[in-house]
Amino acid sequence: MPTARRARPDRNSATDATRSGRSRITLLSLWRSRRAARDRKVSPLPSQPELPQPLQRLKKIQRWSAVTAVVAIALAVVAYGQTVQIQNAWSSDYKRLQTLQRQERDLRVALEVLKDQVARQAEAADSTLQPPSPKQLIFLRPSGETVTPGRSPNVPAALPPLVGDGNAPADPKPIGY
Repeated sequence: MPTARRARPDRNSATDATRSGRSRITLLSLWRSRRAARDRKVSPLPSQPELPQPLQRLKKIQRWSAVTAVVAIALAVVAYGQTVQIQNAWSSDYKRLQTLQRQERDLRVALEVLKDQVARQAEAADSTLQPPSPKQLIFLRPSGETVTPGRSPNVPAALPPLVGDGNAPADPKPIGY
């Protein structure tokens, strides 16, 4: 809202205003005119004539198509955001998978190196490694089997034959570890 500016009094301004017959604008007169404008009632606009039926249908179609367009744009933005998020998650998971695969390869190489070292130590002439004997092995029963009294759970019911039988291998080895 513009504010009233006071005119600078010139030498001839007072005499010019009285000579021309114009009155001076004062703050009081501005305030009174604004108050009068504020107090006036605003008359309502005349109502518009009703549109024909085909135009009303077109107007409704336009409103609904605008709403549909806004919803479609919102869904497209959400779908795009989900796509970007999924791609970022997939990318980070794929990098993690590659890191784990590289670590797995390194561990496999290290395991094979250790196996090779143990095999070389076992084949060496000064090695103290010996194949396990059946008395050093621990045998576990299946969970459904009951304990027979008078027998140690670590000794099998029948020991495999030692060396010398024709149907037994020369080096007895356990079935599994």
